[in-house]
Amino acid sequence: MSIKIKKTIQKKLHKDYTLYLPTLSAVILGTAFLNTHFYIFGFIGLLPFIWFIFHLTKFSKQQIIRSIYWSGLVYGSIIFAWELQTSPSSWTALEGSLSIVTKILAWTLSAFIFSIGFWLLARYILRFRHQPRTILVTLPFVWALMELTRTYLFAIITYGPGSSISPNWNLGVLGLTLMPTPLAYISRFVGLLGSTIVVVLINIAMYFIIVKRRYMVAAYICTPLLLLSVIGYILFQPNTSNIFVSSIHLESTDTLEAWDSIPLPEKNTDILVAPEYSLIFNNKNYETFLKNSLGPQTTLITSVATDGKPGQNELTLYETGGGFVNKQPKTFLIAGGEYMPYIFSGFFKAIKQEYLTKAFNDSQQIKKGSTPEQAVQLHKVKTGSLVCSGVLALSEYRRLTNEGAEVLTNSASLSLIANASLYHVQEGYLTRFHSIANARPFIHSSRSGESYILDANGTEKAHATGNSQLLNAQVKASNRKTPYTILGEWTVLLGIIFTLVYIRRF
Repeated sequence: MSIKIKKTIQKKLHKDYTLYLPTLSAVILGTAFLNTHFYIFGFIGLLPFIWFIFHLTKFSKQQIIRSIYWSGLVYGSIIFAWELQTSPSSWTALEGSLSIVTKILAWTLSAFIFSIGFWLLARYILRFRHQPRTILVTLPFVWALMELTRTYLFAIITYGPGSSISPNWNLGVLGLTLMPTPLAYISRFVGLLGSTIVVVLINIAMYFIIVKRRYMVAAYICTPLLLLSVIGYILFQPNTSNIFVSSIHLESTDTLEAWDSIPLPEKNTDILVAPEYSLIFNNKNYETFLKNSLGPQTTLITSVATDGKPGQNELTLYETGGGFVNKQPKTFLIAGGEYMPYIFSGFFKAIKQEYLTKAFNDSQQIKKGSTPEQAVQLHKVKTGSLVCSGVLALSEYRRLTNEGAEVLTNSASLSLIANASLYHVQEGYLTRFHSIANARPFIHSSRSGESYILDANGTEKAHATGNSQLLNAQVKASNRKTPYTILGEWTVLLGIIFTLVYIRRF
């Protein structure tokens, strides 16, 4: 083989290898969402992508766009793989091959929506392909903006009766991988998308350490982040009353109608959170039972299904000393779980299976409440509560905290996705974010899935999965509002301004 041919083959292999680097990054980043213990992959996953940025001039425009877009499709396929773990036949009229086709379609659509953001990222990178430094400096902010754009796209494409156009579809957001680490307290200043900026900065620092051996550059990046996290931890420690809280975890078929599957809570319990549709009020003697079984000032938080077609899912607060003190219809509904997206009802109509939409609406559709849930003052503290899919609603928990909520809760029924272990990983990231960023205890009660109690620093005080059981913990409430609680995702706007100024200068 001649030297010229050998060099040509080596050059071709090098090109092919480099083009796969964004996809390698996608796989590494996706690994961080397979288990909360794998969060570290979020801090190194972008290294191949950054290497790719410095070799853009070797490729055509089409190669660059395809390479980055394909990586987004792979990343999204991993993030939404939990949809393949669901069983539509267990809760809809979908059966057999149609059930399989539908969940594959949902998975494919979710991955496609996810990948659109990467197509936009590719267009930006292409604009500055000859200026890798510009791309690297602005990448943290552009990546966060991509994630914000993606969450709105998801809301728009999955729009349906009762849906919300809101920035609350944050599965796969890179900032979530910061939550199991001490750096999570930065989120009290910068929020979730700001945490994404931090994670990208850490990746850049790792690039300078591992590839460039420029340790001082990495120190300049990481030192301010560490200091900001320490300040966030110190400034927003809980400062009000100690409260005793309990969370009920139920197996998929258990209810509280007879209350025979778990022990009763302690008499000094202040807040008792039960799963969604716990059926406690179906007990004809519930008033006498609760008065005799719970403490004199215990507040029970759960949800109740109301009559009607469609009915509503009503967040319900009941005090042993005063009866029903608050009822609020749920307002944040989940696509495919509580409303049928128009894109799917159109698909069923196209294949002449409209009965599936009707069957879904008869069994699953929820009517959206007209007024957003409000924080409620109890004996000792003010609570901010949402139901089930509300756990995704970052803006709603922030709003409730801004209204004065000192403790956050969620009542869920996850039997429909009981086997979707990959979803529970992301939910664990999200609830930890709610707790840390807002500096509030978070109580999660679920049928199936996982139940737990987090203190105001996001530390897990109790955890349950599997058998029905009662969780107890003492936590300290807080009324201090973090900058994130007050300002929201302000870092995205700041990042846009910085990016525009920077690219105009260079």
